[in-house]
Amino acid sequence: MDSLNPLPVYRNFQRSVPLTGIQPINERKRKFSEVGELVDSLTPYYDVSGDRSRKRKHGSARPDSASDEENQPQPSTSDGPKFFNKTKKIKKVKREDEPERPPTPTEVIKQRELEWAERERNLQDKNRRRQQQAEAEGLCVMAESESQNKVDSLLEKICDNSGSSSLIEKNILCELRKEAQKLKNWRKLHKCDGDRLAKLVQMLEKNIRDVIDEEGQLICKDLLESDDIANEMARELLNERFVRASDGATLALVIMTSHRAPKQAMIEDTIERSAQLCKQLLAHVVFPAADSIVRNSKGKKLDEKPKKRKGAGDFASSWNYDINLRVVDMIECFSELIRNYSLNEVTVALLSTMASTPFFVDGIGQIQMASIQLLSVIFRKYETFRHDIMKELLFSIHQLPPAKNLKNCYRLSSNEYVHNFTVLILQLIQSVVIIPARKRSDDGDDEKPTDEDDTFIDGCFKEAKKWAVTFLKSFLHKCTAKAEEDYRRKFELFLQDLLAALYRPDWPAAELMLTVLGSILVTTFRAKTFDISLRIASMDYLGTITARLRKDRVITGKDSNFDKTRLEMVVKSILFDEANDSTALLDDVDISKLSSTEKMQKLQQALIDFLIATKSDNDVSAEYAIAFYAGEWYKKTVDDLELSQQQHQDLQSQNLSSSEMKKAEKRYQRIVERSENMKEFLIKLADKKNLKKRGTHVAKSGRIMIDSDAAWTDHLQGYFHRQLLYHRFYLHGDQYHHLIHRRPLP
Repeated sequence: MDSLNPLPVYRNFQRSVPLTGIQPINERKRKFSEVGELVDSLTPYYDVSGDRSRKRKHGSARPDSASDEENQPQPSTSDGPKFFNKTKKIKKVKREDEPERPPTPTEVIKQRELEWAERERNLQDKNRRRQQQAEAEGLCVMAESESQNKVDSLLEKICDNSGSSSLIEKNILCELRKEAQKLKNWRKLHKCDGDRLAKLVQMLEKNIRDVIDEEGQLICKDLLESDDIANEMARELLNERFVRASDGATLALVIMTSHRAPKQAMIEDTIERSAQLCKQLLAHVVFPAADSIVRNSKGKKLDEKPKKRKGAGDFASSWNYDINLRVVDMIECFSELIRNYSLNEVTVALLSTMASTPFFVDGIGQIQMASIQLLSVIFRKYETFRHDIMKELLFSIHQLPPAKNLKNCYRLSSNEYVHNFTVLILQLIQSVVIIPARKRSDDGDDEKPTDEDDTFIDGCFKEAKKWAVTFLKSFLHKCTAKAEEDYRRKFELFLQDLLAALYRPDWPAAELMLTVLGSILVTTFRAKTFDISLRIASMDYLGTITARLRKDRVITGKDSNFDKTRLEMVVKSILFDEANDSTALLDDVDISKLSSTEKMQKLQQALIDFLIATKSDNDVSAEYAIAFYAGEWYKKTVDDLELSQQQHQDLQSQNLSSSEMKKAEKRYQRIVERSENMKEFLIKLADKKNLKKRGTHVAKSGRIMIDSDAAWTDHLQGYFHRQLLYHRFYLHGDQYHHLIHRRPLP
């Protein structure tokens, strides 16, 4: 058996021959048992009177356990159970009777009930919003999937049939454009096949050339403008071609401006052809349909009444309405293209000319607002085109509509409007100011602003002031031209618009424009080389500005503590909204620990949040207004620091004691530190990433300043500057001093 099965032999050999350096197995088991007993003795349920010797699962009790019994405590000699043993009773200490708790007042109970009801209501609202958001997200996912499938199937169908004809059917193109616009808004269009999108853009360029010749002119213009009834069928066929071409151009631009658009889809020929089509549609379709006094290609005079056929003079016909919507979409896409990409100068020049013409046509408010975005983007990015844009606007200023209406105005309030042309000029001035990007070190910390940043921002404001002087001086001098009465009427309307926009948070450049205009008016009035009619008009305009500033000064000066009280209330409201505590009270907010600089920063941040919340994502006016505000505050901080530095140098030149010099040095260092912190705060305030975060925060919380507080904050920021402006104009000369006093307040 041993020869057949060596395993038992190996076991016996292993048991018989102990290995050196290793204890026997019995000794190791014994130590393990002792350690177990020691651990058990530390537990609260260990019974020292019990028998410690226990049998294991394998084998009997240890033979050497008798020696351990000597160390164990002896069992109790009592026979009865220990549970019934009598023990000494502990006497209870009698405590003095505590006074009963007084009943809770009824007012406190009601207040707690109200607070609890408020918390329950907030919780229910929160759960309801979450449920609605979840349902909406589910519906959005389903809609995105459906649109994605439609676009993929239409792309496959178009690309497979591309060999037979390069022109796409009108219905297919219209449906594809609608679904592509949906996916662009959802930022999902890049999930489509990039090669197919590039091929589609090439095919769309051929659809645009179907109505545009090699020179960029619209085909069959004579047929389009003809009033002959016999050509009505041919005009309808031509109109369908125009609608198909406009859909194709819009679809191509939507693809190129979508999120993460494929690079192979960026085709310059398609962009240039789309710009040519948009310009021709404006000149020959949109303008004649909207404004009856626009001269057409036949050379009609302004006072000639054009012949009207069915659908002319408004957007009542469906194809005119479709063309108008497609033109608005194309202009918005051109703004995004120029903002995100660099186009060739030929296309940019074409777009700048195209975007300047709608402001001199009545009844196309949507196109004018889209053109404001496009022109301001070009004016900001391409400095070489600024002179041409301003020159073209000044050259055509006599074509402005004579009166304001809802179709060519920007609404400020329920009863206040400003002309879209005024909005354009203000936004062009605001677009010049650019805030340097926030710099980060290798460690990830923000770098402090440098002297180069100070010089750059100061140069931006000088550039903005230069263009304001150019426009206002040219506009004012046109009042002495041939049709001076017409120009003066338009200049008065422009001045009234500037005064109406003075306290609006959207247009901080209005104050700069009024400052520049006041200086020009003073110079023109005092110069004897100018025509007497222009000098009298300048005095009249100057009186209008000074009367408005005087009215503002009188209202503000009635109560010197009013601004301070309102400042504290607005800051308390901001901190109260940030706390987001429904049980707290506004009067309980403590702002005594905040310095004046911190209070001003709270106001500035709240004003920026107001601008972010009131504008859409694609609206660049909020971005330019924020940059102008931040640059204006930054420049004021730099100017104050330079003034403090000059005063400190003057103190050092005086014979002061050592203690006074130390105090002056500490005071100057505090000013420098506060100025550096303020500049860093303003650079961060206008940073694009920070604006995106603030936009998300504002959209989530929904807490922004009310309109009156925002207007008051803007008024507070420029109050002292307007006081200096008022004294400069009001006390400048005796020639018009009496005129201002006699002038009634507006």
